[in-house]
Amino acid sequence: MLDWLRRVLRPQGAETVPRAFTKKNALGVLCFALVFCLLFAGAERLLYSDTVFSSTWNRIRERGDVPQVLILGNSHAFCSFVPDILGGALGMDAAVLGASGQNSAGTTDSFEAALEKGAPRLAIVELNAFYYDYDLMRTQHKSAALGNINGMPGALRRAKAAWRELGFENIPQGMFQLLRSDLMWSRWADLLKRDGNANRYAGPDTLGYSYMNWHAAGHYDAARMQTDAVALRRDAAPIPLDARNEAELRRLLRLAGKNGVELWLVKTPTALKSAEEAGKLAYVRKVARQEGAAAIVHDFHENVEDMGLAIEDFYDGGHLSRSGAAKFTEYFTGWMGERIGVTPDFTRAFAYRGERVEPEDGGSRFTMLAYGKDVRYRFVWKDGAEERLAADWSEINSVTLPLAPENADELYVSMCPAGLLEQAGTYALTLPFMVDNACVLK
Repeated sequence: MLDWLRRVLRPQGAETVPRAFTKKNALGVLCFALVFCLLFAGAERLLYSDTVFSSTWNRIRERGDVPQVLILGNSHAFCSFVPDILGGALGMDAAVLGASGQNSAGTTDSFEAALEKGAPRLAIVELNAFYYDYDLMRTQHKSAALGNINGMPGALRRAKAAWRELGFENIPQGMFQLLRSDLMWSRWADLLKRDGNANRYAGPDTLGYSYMNWHAAGHYDAARMQTDAVALRRDAAPIPLDARNEAELRRLLRLAGKNGVELWLVKTPTALKSAEEAGKLAYVRKVARQEGAAAIVHDFHENVEDMGLAIEDFYDGGHLSRSGAAKFTEYFTGWMGERIGVTPDFTRAFAYRGERVEPEDGGSRFTMLAYGKDVRYRFVWKDGAEERLAADWSEINSVTLPLAPENADELYVSMCPAGLLEQAGTYALTLPFMVDNACVLK
């Protein structure tokens, strides 16, 4: 029976390592059945708010609306790309589809599931999920993986993806996280029901916030990294991927070819660069050639100086902060435009662009920057339990306050294009200023 199940759930064209079934898996089998009943079969419509899961899955599954540019990968994808910048400037619909800590099977499963509803013009795949240990997904990522799987169309596909990506032994941990009181019955929770976009947007008179509220601290030499990255690529000997990662990469390439989707395999910037990663990228190129894929393969560590990335553009060694993501996406948008023959127009985009905090006598000058044309700004100082209106909606994007830079996250700014301010139901992008964290590069 187990052998039959493995044959059914194994992805076509991919070689997998057989799993040994032991007594340890008994709890996993029971949890798998419970997860299937609660999530994969559709009961999440009763329990969970759509805001718990990927908004990209919501549009794909419910409306069959697959974006023209689909960005796939784990946290390195959604901490690097800002679809509002990319899609707005190029006049194309773009969205990120992934999960924190997602492995290579999760990336490929997501692509395959999206293809059932429609093919994007271009799939951009961030390679981090293919570089590292297939089973490295830590406990805190289990619920994110199950949330991503739950967005996929079709109950059987969800079950197959969970089997491949997590395994019996990991499903209990993910299930227990999904049953946390702050997630369970979230469809009926007052906060999510009142403002389903609280994590990203807020109305003109409310305070929402962005989780991307980090700075990094330490030494970072962009010029040297760019020079070293070019040299590493030139001298790199291919370093084979983990066998399961290679199988998933080949499956991804074949799916793209079969469905006529242009595929770009990229590595987004991190604060550190290694010869091992350069060797793995060389191996990815080799696999793409073997599969006959006309895929673009590029490591953007070779462009970090060109982007103007500084240490504050990273919040840890592996992820960009929101300011770094804006810089990277702007550079990538120009790079992409050259390849598809479209000149970017950043006045058509609306998104966070950057910020400055400049100490002044008795306080600081806070300046917020946004992409877009004719953007309006509103500043609210959350001083302890009290909220003070520091500056109401206007075209002025800075304010001086008796507030120290280390307390910058007490100041929230809302941004909105002027033409949308008077429209009913308009949401403004609202976020606090960034502050330093304790991340130090070694």
